[in-house]
Amino acid sequence: MRSLFCTALFFVGAARTAHADRQEWRLSLAGVVTDAMAERSSSAGAGINPGARARFGYGVRNWLELGGSAGFSWAPGVVFPKAVVDKQPGNLNADVIAVEMAGSIRLQADVPFGRAFFARNRPFVDVRTGLLLEIVRAPKLLDQNGDIVLALSETVTPRAFVGAALGLEHRIAGAWLGGISVDYVYAGSAYQSVGCTLEVSWMTY
Repeated sequence: MRSLFCTALFFVGAARTAHADRQEWRLSLAGVVTDAMAERSSSAGAGINPGARARFGYGVRNWLELGGSAGFSWAPGVVFPKAVVDKQPGNLNADVIAVEMAGSIRLQADVPFGRAFFARNRPFVDVRTGLLLEIVRAPKLLDQNGDIVLALSETVTPRAFVGAALGLEHRIAGAWLGGISVDYVYAGSAYQSVGCTLEVSWMTY
């Protein structure tokens, strides 16, 4: 009977610590892969962007976490077809780097049912907004044969953006959580991305 009672206490304790709670701090590192669309010189280009993101958060409620994040993504050799630069037509080729800094609100499911599942897993929605720097490196206008017509200067364009992620996090062990989410970023018609994020978090009071 005593062993059964101890086992019950163990599972109750695990359920209470299976996710971010009120007054708990979070530090997260994430790998990001996105498919981004950018506009340049009256042309749209798309590329697969690997990247990374760091995030911190504080549990205001069991279901509400406030925080901030910083991250980047990099897409080499993005082609902007049928671009026009200084009245010269061609294909614009460039590396596109996106750097973001944002504040975020994370809503986490806090439900009174399905405790066997929610003891170690919890879905979440994360909404963030802030500043995105779009850096276009080594842009070159190429003709149909791939020869350089114009070599252009690097540009840095600041953009306000909003991002949202829908995901699921899982208690790995102790204070460590792992998460996966689908992520969307909107910075106007000139820059948008959709991708997948794998996140590892360390929790502490």
